[in-house]
Amino acid sequence: MQIVHVGLALASAVENREIWGSIYHIAGGEKCRTTYKEYIDCVLDVLGLGSNCLPEEAFSTGKFHCGFMDTCRSQTLLHYQRHTLEDYYKEVRKMVGWKRWFMWSVRWAARIHLLRKSKFYQKNRWKSLV
Repeated sequence: MQIVHVGLALASAVENREIWGSIYHIAGGEKCRTTYKEYIDCVLDVLGLGSNCLPEEAFSTGKFHCGFMDTCRSQTLLHYQRHTLEDYYKEVRKMVGWKRWFMWSVRWAARIHLLRKSKFYQKNRWKSLV
C-alpha cells in the first residue's frame, strides 16, 4: 500500500485545467510504500501499543486490492508527493503526544480486542491446535 496526503493533490487539482476529463491514480509514490503488516506495526507502536503486538496469523496472506500504482502522470500534473512514510508517522506521533503513554496500561486489552476482530487470526488459531 501507499500512504498519501490526498488533500494536497485535491487542492492542486482545483486549479489545474489539464486534469479534467481524465482519471488518475493518486498515491504516495516510492517513499510511501509499505506492507499492511508493517504499517499496522508502526501505527500501533506510535499509539503506544508496541510494535509486533499482533502475530503473523492475524493477517491475510492472500491477494488484496491495495497495490503500488503508477503515479507519474498525476505527480507531474499535481506535484503532491511531498511527504514520506516517515513524515506521516511523525505527524501521527505529534497528534498522539503524551496520550501514547496511557496506552501501555490498556495494551493487553487492545491486543485481545484486535485479535478478536481478525477473522484470519480466529481461523488460523484453531488450525494450530489441531
